[in-house]
Amino acid sequence: MLEIVKVEKKGIGEELGFEVGDKIISVNGVEVEDFIDVVYMNGEEELSLVVQSVSGDIVEVEFEKDQDQSLGLEFLDESKIRVCKNKCAFCFVDQLPCNMRESLYVKDDDWRYSLMCGNYVTLTNLTDKDLERICKYKISPLYISVHAYDNEVRLSLVKNPNTKKLFEYMDKMGSVGIKMHTQIVLCKGINDGAVLRETVEELGKLSYVSSIAVVPVGLTAHREGLYPLSAVDRECASQAIDICESAKKLGINVYCSDETYLRAERELPEYSYYEEFDQIENGVGLIRKFEKEYKDRLIGESLVSGEFGIITGVSAKSVMEKAGEYLSKLGDIKITVYPIVNDFFGHSVTVAGLVTGGDIIKQLGGLDLPREMLVPRVMLKEFDTVFLDGVTIEKLEKELGRKISIIDSDGEGFARFFVKK
Repeated sequence: MLEIVKVEKKGIGEELGFEVGDKIISVNGVEVEDFIDVVYMNGEEELSLVVQSVSGDIVEVEFEKDQDQSLGLEFLDESKIRVCKNKCAFCFVDQLPCNMRESLYVKDDDWRYSLMCGNYVTLTNLTDKDLERICKYKISPLYISVHAYDNEVRLSLVKNPNTKKLFEYMDKMGSVGIKMHTQIVLCKGINDGAVLRETVEELGKLSYVSSIAVVPVGLTAHREGLYPLSAVDRECASQAIDICESAKKLGINVYCSDETYLRAERELPEYSYYEEFDQIENGVGLIRKFEKEYKDRLIGESLVSGEFGIITGVSAKSVMEKAGEYLSKLGDIKITVYPIVNDFFGHSVTVAGLVTGGDIIKQLGGLDLPREMLVPRVMLKEFDTVFLDGVTIEKLEKELGRKISIIDSDGEGFARFFVKK
């Protein structure tokens, strides 16, 4: 059952007399299991709900609505997240240091969150019932971690024999019209070179695969006792780009992440190359999108003046310097970029999203900084002002003796900060 915790004013649910505390037992004769059933309900035009009211009475409610109309109900979902059963050689959670937030150590591999949040899943913990629900509801799109077309290579990375069922599951889901975005975590000497070429070409033959992303493996300094992996270097990254760009010319919708181009020290493709930006969450086309967004937002605007410092990761240094130069041409603005070397996770980790407050304090404390320092929101816990290591924005302000402002990580939000209110 799903318990109603909120009824929107003037919504369908309110019109039908639903109240907070009512519980949905079944939808169109099917027992309700979790929030996926709510997604299904919102997409149906004819519904028959069996409901247990707050008073305990069991009633059946039948009604019709437009397909794009929401029920206007929010539910308490008590279903547990499906945890990962793999022992992936590249698992980032296994590479985290101790004494961080407990939630950071949760390894999820839940197909339901693939639909709702775009999380990538391996399908190794999929049950027959799960597959039946996915196909029945036509859950689409899903985000699938493939890593290698060859079963043995994929098994060597995922360390779960159930991975050999991957393409059987994908074919079954694809046969009912489900679309999939796929990713390949690139590991030097394992699934690069000829293996990568085969994986890209075989995925390109599958009509239900909407896109493919190739992302270099992320390695921290905390890999004691873990499977030995080498970082994707310039040569490996460059080879991957050549493979993917050749495949894209043949009509295969495959992309290398921005990080791959940075490691290869090669120019990023133009904005139009990324088409619908289907793999933006994988860092594919993120830089070009950021550039276009801030330039579009600044057209015809009056800007603030002053000196600002931007804190970022090592890999984004040139991107932010370029943005600062663009701003300086439009107004009386001076930007200094402060790339933070990641001592906390290891120097091979260069993205802004994994910069910690402690590293910022250690590297910038005592410097003659601009009066206002900018921190991208991606460095902080969602809906909070805490870095991964527990340092708060308030502590950072105290330690640096400067005002700290949080800026949105997208180009439009970045530009908005400098527009006069």
